[in-house]
Amino acid sequence: PNSQIPIMIRSCWRKCIHRSRSSIETIHGELIFFGPSLDRRCGRPGWVIKSSLNTLVLTRPTVDPRRASLRRILLLHARENQSPLMTVPAQHSAVYIQRVQPTVSGVEPASSTAFGEATSSTTRGPLRVVHVGPCFTRGGAENHAIDLARFLDPSRVRIEKCIVTNPDMLDAAVAADMPAPVELGDEPTIRQAAQEHDVLMFWGMMLDSWLADCRPPLCVYLAHGDSYWTHDLLVGSRRVVDHVVAVSHGVQRKVCHGFPSSVILNGIDTSRLGQTQSRQQVRASLGFQPDDFVLGYVGRLSPEKRADRVLRATAQLPRNFKALIVGWGPLRHELFELANDLIPGRFAFVTADRHLGDYYQALDVLCLLSEFEGFALVVLEALMCGRPVIATPVGSVPETIIDRVNGLVVDGEVDSVCRAARLLSEYPDWARGVAAEGRAFAEQHGHAWRMARQYEQLFERLWTEKFGRNSGEAMLREGHETLAT
Repeated sequence: PNSQIPIMIRSCWRKCIHRSRSSIETIHGELIFFGPSLDRRCGRPGWVIKSSLNTLVLTRPTVDPRRASLRRILLLHARENQSPLMTVPAQHSAVYIQRVQPTVSGVEPASSTAFGEATSSTTRGPLRVVHVGPCFTRGGAENHAIDLARFLDPSRVRIEKCIVTNPDMLDAAVAADMPAPVELGDEPTIRQAAQEHDVLMFWGMMLDSWLADCRPPLCVYLAHGDSYWTHDLLVGSRRVVDHVVAVSHGVQRKVCHGFPSSVILNGIDTSRLGQTQSRQQVRASLGFQPDDFVLGYVGRLSPEKRADRVLRATAQLPRNFKALIVGWGPLRHELFELANDLIPGRFAFVTADRHLGDYYQALDVLCLLSEFEGFALVVLEALMCGRPVIATPVGSVPETIIDRVNGLVVDGEVDSVCRAARLLSEYPDWARGVAAEGRAFAEQHGHAWRMARQYEQLFERLWTEKFGRNSGEAMLREGHETLAT
């Protein structure tokens, strides 16, 4: 009776197929729904996905598919004599079939090599990670954490918890997108988490005063930006940090000197870029005409992003140049007033965190004019959507954008933005070629799947270097292998 149920089922089943794309021909699945609702508040929902190869039953009292990805559901305990929650294709989770099958009647043992998914980490168990940060609002660092948690292989590395230290900076809607639980915490909470997990991964805070006397087994600092405060926070955690991950080589050069570090470029989950309407429909709904040239900004509206320069550039361009601001943040009201003063009737403001492809398609160019930046996810998103980018040479831009090849690099002054926008407007065929080159780069280098594989390899290498190849079993704490009981 609930019209949302079939939609959710189809969505989650497509997600499972997508993540098994490399061997999709081996899946012959059907999906059966049990129970009155998929809502976390109602009853005991159940799922069965059958495979021609094998069957695995996992159980848990309640799961809301909107709040837990398939990969997270795979980690639930299996128990006899309980209604099934999910049966997954054997090829999708050979590791878990191997571990759970003694407790579930009617499930045949599966070879760990049958599907090529077993790794050396299965003898030790996956590395358990806790993610710590000052906030969890709509922003790049949070999207990075969400995408990483979604695409990590849980048989190798899994994020089990996310701790936020500032109660005023926790957005429940954003936290709902995180595949792992998100909770508020203070010093005792983080100290306890450091002892209960294998890896503590953090950003945006100093931890020496909290953890110097109870260091986690492995501590990794995420350098998300290239500003001086990112380095200062790292220095304030020097007694606990084992390794630094920089999101670009530029960040590594500016922030990580004096610390062992690696560069892992960000990737994005392209499911955020879905479209619900055509370009023409979206532009019409925003008040733009077919022959308008729309400069856009997407992201947090804070001082270092300098979104005001998009509005100031638009004001210096002919009247068919318009501005679209897609974002949220402390400067929203101030920027709206500035737009009313400078370009009345030539702008639109939107707050959106779903179907971003609608708004990228409505743009003619994305402008990233930040003063500081680490790796702006919006650049990859725009390139994925086939939109050219005008950007300042901050963070990862020099590693992502080749000027006038797959984007335009400017000094950030309003005049330079105007010149770049005029160039794209006057030479539309060339602009389409620039956008095509940008999209080719993003398709090759910009997916979150690639990023997750690199984090897995790094964490496993750091663990081996610190504790030795065969020491993993000794380091497992009570409850580490939740599926082995």
